[in-house]
Amino acid sequence: EISVLGDLELDALADLCTDYATVDVKGSVTLSPTDGTDLSSVDCLGATTGDLVIEGDTLTEIDLPGLTQVGGNLAIESLAALENITLNALMEVGGSLQVVSNPYLGVLSLEEICDVGTSIVIRGNSEMLTANLANLVSIHLSNQNARSQAEGEAGIDISDNASLEQLDLGNVETIGCPFMIDGNDALTSLDIGRNSTVIGDLQISNNASLQEVNLELLSQVHGSMILENNPFLTTSESIAPALQTIQGSLELVSLVSLNQVLFPMLTKVEGSVVLTDVGQDDVSGGSINFRSLETLSTDIKFRNIGAESINLSSLQTLPGNLLFANSDYLTSVTL
Repeated sequence: EISVLGDLELDALADLCTDYATVDVKGSVTLSPTDGTDLSSVDCLGATTGDLVIEGDTLTEIDLPGLTQVGGNLAIESLAALENITLNALMEVGGSLQVVSNPYLGVLSLEEICDVGTSIVIRGNSEMLTANLANLVSIHLSNQNARSQAEGEAGIDISDNASLEQLDLGNVETIGCPFMIDGNDALTSLDIGRNSTVIGDLQISNNASLQEVNLELLSQVHGSMILENNPFLTTSESIAPALQTIQGSLELVSLVSLNQVLFPMLTKVEGSVVLTDVGQDDVSGGSINFRSLETLSTDIKFRNIGAESINLSSLQTLPGNLLFANSDYLTSVTL
């Protein structure tokens, strides 16, 4: 084992790997093979205090079995032949984790990663079937380069991965940044049930096959909560049964299969509440229940909803407007 001071590129690191089983780099590492299909020549890499950048149009596989820590950013972007990423010893990325625009990437496996410092961007990998971040526990500050509803705010941005079927975030406890899941057409379920707080906007949108969302322990959103254009999202129970406060707006839009809207613990929304095009595809016994909502800072609007009843029985203040429009099945409103 050896620790090396200074930045390294592939050839220098490969030379060290012939003599040492583990090489830790106090600096940044750039791996840019010109003709190899893997990184087996540098599998001795154990850690880097700076960035790790991986490039190369011939790479089909990235497997660094000894890599445990990246102190800076980890960037894997626009690799034309890449099919698999396996970094299953990696536990921590101090900066951002970016896996972007790798057209043939099928599997992303980071099964031991538990902490990311600034952002996770997994975007535009059109053939990716699986993203395994099963042990991810926390992510902290927001990313200034990520796409979101407000450009540059998403700390977790998992978007436009058209084939993504399995996304494992089930152990995330701390999301100290905005969170966006958008445009993943094959994704059927999303589980972040251990997380209690999102610092920023929470946006789940444009996921054409999404049926289930688990936000079981979520209690606070320090921003807006947006569920939009998930046409097959449906549930017989609350999506967020412990949610108490939203510091921005609550927007439920184009959720045509969601005929039960239940937020049993929600007491305060500091923005508006907007429900548009919700539940029209299943109008039998549909209901909207905000039974604990006491405080709202502006409007509450219901447009084109399939629900038969709305419960706002605890609402104490409404500085803005209360609007009902094009809701032909609505027979009961409790105030």
